Amino acid sequence: PTAANVPRLRELEARAGSRALSLRLARLPPEETRLAQAVAILGDDAELGQAAALAELDERGASEAIRGLARLDVLRPQFPLGFVHPLIRATVYEELTQLERDSGHARAARLLIESGARPEQVAAHLLHVPPAADSGVVALLREAARRARSRGAPDSAVAYLRRALAEPPLPADQPALLLELGMAKPSAGLADWPEHLQQAVDTA
Repeated sequence: PTAANVPRLRELEARAGSRALSLRLARLPPEETRLAQAVAILGDDAELGQAAALAELDERGASEAIRGLARLDVLRPQFPLGFVHPLIRATVYEELTQLERDSGHARAARLLIESGARPEQVAAHLLHVPPAADSGVVALLREAARRARSRGAPDSAVAYLRRALAEPPLPADQPALLLELGMAKPSAGLADWPEHLQQAVDTA
């Protein structure tokens, strides 16, 4: 029982809490489970319509599921939707299989595009979607990166551009994308930016 063991105690407490939460969540009705999973994928401040669509519920069914989840202190009882504690969201998200996460983020990205969401909001989900050689995804990620750099978020810009390269882009677009990545990295404090500039020149 020393101060040095406090971090270990907190880790054990978090694990015990996560197990207890998993047991509690396992007893939820299917509609409430799907809605909780949808909000876990969309993230805090999710809109009701988007969460309902992702959970494949109509708005009435989604509203009833929200009331049930709020009574159990899983979701906040007010809009926008969100979990009462980050640990609950993490537990719900970790219970999903990798396939469920991938497909959930892909569907969330499509819903956000259809609703006219900002490119950065869509890009946050595309980071979790496997590459599929989609030029539309590349274009959206590049626009999200441009906007991230303009608002002083170079780390986000680098993440979006890396994901765009993994898609991958069309051969004609690759030099420009490598150039953008090479120019974004110094602001993010990354030292390997000259390699991308050289790759841009070589590819062009």
